[in-house]
Amino acid sequence: MKNALLTVLTAIFVLASTEAGACTTAVIGAGASESGRPMLWKQRDTDNPFNVLVHIPAAEGRYAYTAVFNADDTGRNAVYAGSNEKGFAIMNNMSYNLAKGDYDARNGSLMRRALESCATVAEFEAMLRAEDPRTCEANFGVLDATGAACYIEASDSVLVRYDVPEDGWLVRTNFSLAGSPKGSGYARYETAVGLMERHKGKFSPEDLVDGLGRSYRNAVLGYDASRKFACGYTYDEDFIPRPSTTSSVVMDGGDLMWVAIGYTPGAYLMPVRVSAGAALPACLTPGEDGNAPANVLADEIKKKTHHLGRDAGKKYVDFRVMKPVLRIVRRYEKAAAGIYARCGSDVEEMNRQLDALFGRFRDEIDSI
Repeated sequence: MKNALLTVLTAIFVLASTEAGACTTAVIGAGASESGRPMLWKQRDTDNPFNVLVHIPAAEGRYAYTAVFNADDTGRNAVYAGSNEKGFAIMNNMSYNLAKGDYDARNGSLMRRALESCATVAEFEAMLRAEDPRTCEANFGVLDATGAACYIEASDSVLVRYDVPEDGWLVRTNFSLAGSPKGSGYARYETAVGLMERHKGKFSPEDLVDGLGRSYRNAVLGYDASRKFACGYTYDEDFIPRPSTTSSVVMDGGDLMWVAIGYTPGAYLMPVRVSAGAALPACLTPGEDGNAPANVLADEIKKKTHHLGRDAGKKYVDFRVMKPVLRIVRRYEKAAAGIYARCGSDVEEMNRQLDALFGRFRDEIDSI
């Protein structure tokens, strides 16, 4: 499944992905998914440290949807991952080899319009083709209730669709296969592909977020830093989780979302039903300060794991702190999955238990 050309490009362009928009994503075919539904996974990186999960109700012929926004985007203008009431879901990576210019905000506003107006992947593709100019530069991952799932690489001059194999998967970082041999994220791409290829069985949301989104393996270096430097520091660059990571989201089919808001090594997945509307776990939604409590806590955890106060201290992760944090996060992630298994159809009770669980998590983290 690994493209030999990309292996060569990696050797040529082993670039430090310093851009804040350094997201890593995957599209999983229904036959490769534990649930039997196609899945989208996005690990988001951005200069904006706070994300929130918000439900936007239907209005004036537009579809209702639930999506990740920047917390300070109070107008809810730009979406970064989400799913609507028709079962259409979308995410993106910024691409740096399709066009010139920074189209991050335009990518987000385009995804908002897609969730408001598209019921299928075909409708989204038609919407993109009708845009003139498109003013975007992105790899869009999309799925719908028919089972369609693909990437669409798009800019003003390029639009190419890559359908995911029924029993397979596709990965993207910050370059497009249809673009020039530039871009960034090649090390993360090779790492993600290698981890996906090693996976045995079908993928669950936890496999993606924990197996990839919290992995400190680097394919260029050929080792897992969390094992090699288990009792000390390493420079936190070109791993899938990064100091700029602010959320990790899996759209499991069109209605079920698994959401970790905040720095992924310090945040665990919680289940959300798009069909439940505004009934969301309170810890994922804007609090009195406009930020999601889960994101605020994850940011505090990042300060614990990146505590070196000199030089480029924020770029050094201390695995003496990170490893106990990950053990706690993984334990609470399993507990949240257990709540979903028991209460999945009773959303009110599920959310009550999820918020109570988060309170216990916060207390335990505070003791580190």
